[in-house]
Amino acid sequence: MMEENQSMSNINNPDEITLKELILKLKDYALELAKNWYIILLFILPIAGYMVYKAKTTDTIFPAKLTFMLSQDDGGLGKIGGLLGSFGLGGSGKNNYEKMVEIAKSRQIIYNSIFNNVEINGKTDYLANHLINLEKLHDKLWEKDTSGLKSFYFTNSDIQKFSKLESKAFIHLHKYLTGSGEKAGIYNCSFSKTSESLTMSISTVSEPLSIELLKTIFYNLSDFYVETSIGRDRFTYDIIKRKSDSIYNLLNAKDYAASKIQDAKRNLFEESEKNSTKKLNRDVNMLGVIYGETAKNAELADFSLKSKTPLIRELDLPMAPLDAKSESAFMALIKGCLIGGILASFFIILRKIIREAMAA
Repeated sequence: MMEENQSMSNINNPDEITLKELILKLKDYALELAKNWYIILLFILPIAGYMVYKAKTTDTIFPAKLTFMLSQDDGGLGKIGGLLGSFGLGGSGKNNYEKMVEIAKSRQIIYNSIFNNVEINGKTDYLANHLINLEKLHDKLWEKDTSGLKSFYFTNSDIQKFSKLESKAFIHLHKYLTGSGEKAGIYNCSFSKTSESLTMSISTVSEPLSIELLKTIFYNLSDFYVETSIGRDRFTYDIIKRKSDSIYNLLNAKDYAASKIQDAKRNLFEESEKNSTKKLNRDVNMLGVIYGETAKNAELADFSLKSKTPLIRELDLPMAPLDAKSESAFMALIKGCLIGGILASFFIILRKIIREAMAA
């Protein structure tokens, strides 16, 4: 009775494969793969060879990382936010960290950084030229260029005097560093909400280039952010301080003039000289009151300036030796064998299925 039910089940489901048939089919495929081992080898050899060659010829990368913290009163946000708005970067909902990240990738910061003269491998040059040379950008970015970039190096650091070719090269370097569209750059800046710290990172083929470039970007970013945050307050303080110093100098001059007249005449004054002395003394008293007020205002302005100055403190600076990253030739060989084996197996099994279907 059970055999009849099984027979009826097979009749009702002619396409159903039993476990036994599945095992036999897999065994058949395994035998087919073993029989065509040379095809698998033909797939593996070129793929594995290419991947090993690529691993051997790929430059070693030196990633550098820098971590820092930012502390700033909310009173300083308006000014930096206004500047970001002029760059098209501002937004009412962004905090200090988000603004710092955007500024860190701006052309202004990159420009201020890559045109510093730094000695690397015994050669002093702009960081921009070190980047072009060590990263082999003539071949990587400008191999097919016909405008002059194929052998280009910067000789001028004044962006106001850049030629069209120099501006083009700078734009390419900025994109190479910070990324463009979906293509990531070699430099990045991010922040952690949990630790409230910011991290800058860069990866180049040169250890000193990674360290010097990252530190230079950080110090330029720090100076720019602080100066922009307190720029208006510093301007106000400078005006009040100059006014206070001017009044102080005038007060000293008047006081000195009155004392000189008194000493010269030994307290024997004519009427006109007495009037001059009285006028000088009145001026001294009046200037003393004015100076007291301006000095107090200068102290208040100085206190406001210091209280609004952001505190940017580095936590971890990059230092040699960096952990170099290079692709292992052995791992590349393993990957090549796996990829080649999978592709070859797919080809052999698909060919067998097609042959069986054509023969049926």
